[in-house]
Amino acid sequence: MKQFLAASWLMLIILGLVAPVSEFGRTLLYELLASCGYSIGVGAIAAMAIAVPALLIGGISIGLPSWILHRPISIAADIVDSVPAILWVLAVVVLADEFRRSSTIVAFSIISMPGAVRVVMGECRRQVQATYFLAGRAIGASAFRLLIHYILRNGTGVFVPYFLQTFGAAVAIDGAIGILGAGNRTDLNLGMMLLRGKEQIVTAPWLFVGALLSYLCIFATLYEVRRRWLHSNESNRGLYS
Repeated sequence: MKQFLAASWLMLIILGLVAPVSEFGRTLLYELLASCGYSIGVGAIAAMAIAVPALLIGGISIGLPSWILHRPISIAADIVDSVPAILWVLAVVVLADEFRRSSTIVAFSIISMPGAVRVVMGECRRQVQATYFLAGRAIGASAFRLLIHYILRNGTGVFVPYFLQTFGAAVAIDGAIGILGAGNRTDLNLGMMLLRGKEQIVTAPWLFVGALLSYLCIFATLYEVRRRWLHSNESNRGLYS
């Protein structure tokens, strides 16, 4: 996988160097790297906007009865998950015509929140039943230490892969919104580049190929990071117990 990942990024750079300039007079390498950076930024912002509140709510839910948070969140997650996220986001983007780019991130974060909170709360409840958590409570560990040292650290095997998946979903949905034409044609994002590439598939096929290759590089990198994290977490299981 490492060789495939390195080859993909190398092919992207070579394509960007040898391809002619775009209709805006910019080199393809600049457009590809800037668009990849934009997509990565969108994914990072969305993932953080979801992860931080979800972890806070999950931590708070430990000492509360299930009917106060767990059941309402589960119902909300079931309702939201019954419709594909892209449709929710598209509806918001259409309504927020003046703020299409920022509304994509906001809508995706809000829509993904119930599912993320449910995952975090479920893992937190599983952790509090573990023997190392009960042992920590028995020796008088503070609530903060129990949360950080025993729950969050031992829960990274679930939390990190889930939010990496959320990161990738945000990148994909932002690209899908872009290819539907939401935004300015001069925007440096992969969705708009796919749209331009589709329109110029005969005269400038390198735009379409470059955008697809960029997505391949981003998602292959996410896959490798997630795989390595899971492998590392499996090797270190119980390290923080």
